[in-house]
Amino acid sequence: GKNDQNKWLWKLDGFLNADEIERKYKIQRHELPKSSRKKASFLRELQQKLVIEESMIDNTDWFNIRQIKSLKRNVKLPKVTITLTRDMFIKECKRSFENITLPL
Repeated sequence: GKNDQNKWLWKLDGFLNADEIERKYKIQRHELPKSSRKKASFLRELQQKLVIEESMIDNTDWFNIRQIKSLKRNVKLPKVTITLTRDMFIKECKRSFENITLPL
């Protein structure tokens, strides 16, 4: 149906370590791909300083960025809605990026 186009094509069924993969699928550790987090290119990128220029925030079409909504079942939280103007939103984005102690 119409809603099927937003469904994921794959479902993560679980995590296996190398020993479990070998027992279950007979694939030996040396046959597994190297972790992307251990590759030199990834490690080099981690060393680079992230630079977010003001123009990136100013020129982003914020209203067309899809939000990731967390799935919370059986949680009774009051619904809170706020409205920000575009200028207020951009001002707060810039302010949050200036504070290096805040997560991205």
